[in-house]
Amino acid sequence: TGGTVRLGDVAEINRELEPAETFNRTDGDPSLSLILYKDQSANTVSVVDAVLARLTELEESGDLDEDLKFNVVFEQGTFIEDSLKGVRNEGILGGLFAVLVILVFLNFSVRSTLVTAISIPISIVVALLLMRLQGLTLNILSLAGLTIAIGRVVDDAIVVIENIYRHIQAGEAVW
Repeated sequence: TGGTVRLGDVAEINRELEPAETFNRTDGDPSLSLILYKDQSANTVSVVDAVLARLTELEESGDLDEDLKFNVVFEQGTFIEDSLKGVRNEGILGGLFAVLVILVFLNFSVRSTLVTAISIPISIVVALLLMRLQGLTLNILSLAGLTIAIGRVVDDAIVVIENIYRHIQAGEAVW
């Protein structure tokens, strides 16, 4: 007749707990675990920060039972931030040491060393700009790749400088 049919009219409804298949404990007390997975395109650090902020907001709101506590057992955000900082620092140190070695190798020719020293950050900035234009994000692998690329840039710069010196010694005009 087009009327409303409620579930209780056609079935028996019971509300009860399912028997537990596993037991979860944190610090020896019964607990409920929640595992969050991010979307593949999401930034892990941003997701972790948003979840932790929401948990803090829930705890401070006073709407929850006072016996309820959130205990984060594992999160990858801190690990990823520390790894990125480590790779970044190693890349910077590698670039500085490369410039120092080139300075010594070129008999303290500041002008020639400056060419190499400038090519390193320019190459990295261009690579980062191209990544941004393509919508790519910086992660541990891409940052490690950029760090390795510093060695390639230094090698290419040395080859160019050696060729310039070879042409100068042959008596050719450089400019």
